[in-house]
Amino acid sequence: GALVLWVCWYGFNISGIKRITSSRDNASTVARIVVTTTLASASAGFTACFFDKFLGSRTWSVSKACNGILCGLVSITAGCAGIAPQLSIVVGVVGALVYLASSRLTLNVLKVDDPLDAFAVHGACGMWGTLAQALLANPDYSVNGSAGLFYGSGRLLGAA
Repeated sequence: GALVLWVCWYGFNISGIKRITSSRDNASTVARIVVTTTLASASAGFTACFFDKFLGSRTWSVSKACNGILCGLVSITAGCAGIAPQLSIVVGVVGALVYLASSRLTLNVLKVDDPLDAFAVHGACGMWGTLAQALLANPDYSVNGSAGLFYGSGRLLGAA
């Protein structure tokens, strides 16, 4: 299931290309979207699996790896065209940590049984992804020059 979602997510992230770029640089934008989506999801899957093994259950968990991949996909979706590929790894790693923390918070503190970790994957990582776009958006990849907070502009942070 996670592999099917991962493959289909490329089409999902690329589908808005006509609205965000001019026609002359579509190819480079599509390539960047594919690279950022791949790096964020792979780094999140590895991070979730690694941290769960060494700080959590002490066993390798395929479900944590799959949910980690999904949380990386959710985390990068908002900024897939505007975040630099090297920073998409950071988005994925932080997304995995957000996923693991919110999963434990939901079950242990809030006492809500969420067997699929739907809130942790989609809710918490979606919020992180929106914030990541506001922090890490590269003005070179934007049509109107919008930049993230780390690039010297707080405009996107207000929108997030």
